Amino acid sequence: MTEEEKINLLKDLGFTEYEAKIYLALLYLKKADTRTIAKETKIPQTKAYQVAKKLIERGFLKIVAGHPIMFEVIEPSIAFSKPLEELEKKRENAKKIIAELQEEFQKTQKLGEEEIATYMNFEVLKEELKKLDKLAKNEICIYSRFERFEEDLIESLEKAVKRKVNVKVVGAVRDQTSELNAYAYKKVGCMVKILTSEDYAPVSFSIIDEERGHLLIRSESNPNNYIDIMIKNKKLSKMFKNLFNYYWNKGKILQ
Repeated sequence: MTEEEKINLLKDLGFTEYEAKIYLALLYLKKADTRTIAKETKIPQTKAYQVAKKLIERGFLKIVAGHPIMFEVIEPSIAFSKPLEELEKKRENAKKIIAELQEEFQKTQKLGEEEIATYMNFEVLKEELKKLDKLAKNEICIYSRFERFEEDLIESLEKAVKRKVNVKVVGAVRDQTSELNAYAYKKVGCMVKILTSEDYAPVSFSIIDEERGHLLIRSESNPNNYIDIMIKNKKLSKMFKNLFNYYWNKGKILQ
C-alpha cells in the first residue's frame, strides 16, 4: 500500500490530512519531537504540535517523558478498536436505512399493469433482468447479440431452467467470441439456435411468459451508448414474441 493510500485510509477513519501524515511519520520514527515531526512531514512546527495534541486526546499518540517532549504511537490494534466499533455501528445503521429506502422504492417504482420504464445504467439493468428471470413461470425467450458474457445473468437463467422454465435463446454468431457466448447459454440448459451474421442487429430483447420483457438498443458506433426499455405490456410483449418466433424458426440448433 502506498503512502497516499494509507493517508486516504486514515482520512476515511476520520483523520485530517495533517493528522494522517503525522501519525504515519511517527509510526515509522517510533518516537520524535515536534521539530523532527515537522521536518519529516513538512508541516509547520507549531501546527505539528497542535495536531499531535489532538491525536493524544483521541487516543492515537502518547507523550514520552523527557526533554524535549517526545511523541509516540499507541499500538494500532488498541488505538483503532473504538473507531472500528463506531464504523461497524454506522455500517449496520446504514444497512437498515438502505433496506428501508429499498422497501419504499419498491412500493413506488414497481411496474403497473401496463407500463414501460427505461434504464441507462448497465449494473442497475442487470439487476432488473435477474428479477425478470425470477418472475418467469413458463417461458423466457431471448433474442441475443452474443457479444458479452455476463456470468450473473447466465446464472440467473440457469436457476430458471432448474425451476423447469423453458428458456430459448436465438441470435447471430459472427465470430469465435459470440459462438463461445452462445455455448454459455447452452451449457446451463437453455435451448439455443444460431443465425448468420446477416441477421445481426445492435438490439436484443427478451419476453417473459408473453407478458413482460425488455428491449435493449445499442449504438453501432459506440457500444457504450445504449438505452434499455423494460416492458410490462401484453400487446407489446406479444409483438416481440412474434418477432422472436420468426428468428427462432429461421435459426439452426447450436450443436
